[in-house]
Amino acid sequence: MLELDYDDQYILIEARAGAGGEPLPLEEKPETVAEAVTEFRRAYDTRVAEWRERLRSARRPVIWGAGSKGVAFLTTIGAGAGIELAVDVNPYKQNRWLAGSGVRVVAPERLPEYRPDLVVAMNPVYLEEIGQALSELAVDAPLAAV
Repeated sequence: MLELDYDDQYILIEARAGAGGEPLPLEEKPETVAEAVTEFRRAYDTRVAEWRERLRSARRPVIWGAGSKGVAFLTTIGAGAGIELAVDVNPYKQNRWLAGSGVRVVAPERLPEYRPDLVVAMNPVYLEEIGQALSELAVDAPLAAV
């Protein structure tokens, strides 16, 4: 059984070991898959370029989320994106640095003094929660999601 979960971010599969059976037929022709891969690459390159430009045009952008998505985002965007801080509510991640980029991880309470002009949520599931936290901290910065 297959199902989507966590706001359609993950595909879950449920299976049982058994004797097996006939292999399932392919759902798409290989040519269709190859075309989809080519289109994905074009869309990916466009999206990365858009994020690089958006981050370069900000003076003090920060990312919110110092987990694997934050690390992957910063690795993909590359050096020179202007990200100095990553925000995370997990106290065990705070006052540490992200792998690869060396971006420092801070508590949300650090944001009013830093005064970011763009906050990028690494997971759109938390947009409402992050927006509420920014409001409570009186941080008036646009909030975007990857």
